[in-house]
Amino acid sequence: MIGTQGYTLSFSAASGSTTISAIGSGTNWQTINNVGTATIISNSTVRTIDGQLSLKALNIQTPAVTQDLNFSDSGLGSEAASGKIVPDSTQSSSSSTATTSSTTTSSSTDSSSTSSSENAASQALAGSSDDQASSDSTQATNNNTSENLGIKIDGDFSDWADKTLSDMYISGDQDNLKKAALLADNKNVYFYVAMMPKLGNGSTSGYATFQASGYQLNVGGIIYDISFNNNSTVTLDVGQKQAVSVNVYNEKTGADSTFDDDAYVANQELTQKNGQGESVQGNGYVLECAIPFSVLGSSSDTSGQTITLANSNLWTGKLQTTGGSTGPVLLAGTGFIIALFFVIVLPNKKRRKNMLKEIK
Repeated sequence: MIGTQGYTLSFSAASGSTTISAIGSGTNWQTINNVGTATIISNSTVRTIDGQLSLKALNIQTPAVTQDLNFSDSGLGSEAASGKIVPDSTQSSSSSTATTSSTTTSSSTDSSSTSSSENAASQALAGSSDDQASSDSTQATNNNTSENLGIKIDGDFSDWADKTLSDMYISGDQDNLKKAALLADNKNVYFYVAMMPKLGNGSTSGYATFQASGYQLNVGGIIYDISFNNNSTVTLDVGQKQAVSVNVYNEKTGADSTFDDDAYVANQELTQKNGQGESVQGNGYVLECAIPFSVLGSSSDTSGQTITLANSNLWTGKLQTTGGSTGPVLLAGTGFIIALFFVIVLPNKKRRKNMLKEIK
């Protein structure tokens, strides 16, 4: 995932030198060949994939704003290695390189890790057995964490304008779009959901109603069921907003908490297109909320822990962020040619069998 654009990568060979191809939703799921190269090396204990992708080959220009970067494989686990591509205004050269490394290892012995960025493969091979970096292909990542997110829960959604919003759908229905974001700092978990169906037809604007229930927040492996306004939707005029109560149910302990003033719903205008491509004025409901860590009795604000948000009533898959940490930052210069480097280390054969059967 580069920003909100996802790519599925494939390798031309299972070992040795290989080229990388990509299938992206922004290319109408057409394959882009030769977007990078990799070397796959196997021995008795690990398999290492060391490769690089060209953003130029992916038709991605140097970003003008910070872009989230996430690397995942559902065969390796349920989390994603994440970073950022950050424009560097101090660079004046015509090209530059952004680098990162992601490591997945399950060896039976620990070894000290190195902080050097000069040799990504050496870093990966030296990683601790506890340093798991894995992924879930259903997750849409919003790694917008920082110490000061600038979010105030008041029904004024302008403070989400600079946040990364993911396009979320029910699988098979890409017309009923939801723009959503999941963020965290050391005080709260925040999320935002805007009902923004693409198609309109006269007085019909698609599924744009405020969804009051069905949210599942997973913080460090503990699941909390989140609902609003006593599981009841609201009916508002366009331009009107309303504070709603928040209920948090802890599935681990059975604790149930309800609090006010940390969630707002509004009904907003939006412009859609009908089947003939004509502009149609519609409306959709928008939700913003903050869930304090103090309410999540079984979880803490531990830096770097994985946080996900699901709602099968609204979308397939999950939003993901990392609590209290921005993760690694990737610097991208002002030039057009940027390369992304990655390293994957797979565990020994006995344990690898249950994680990854084949590299394509």
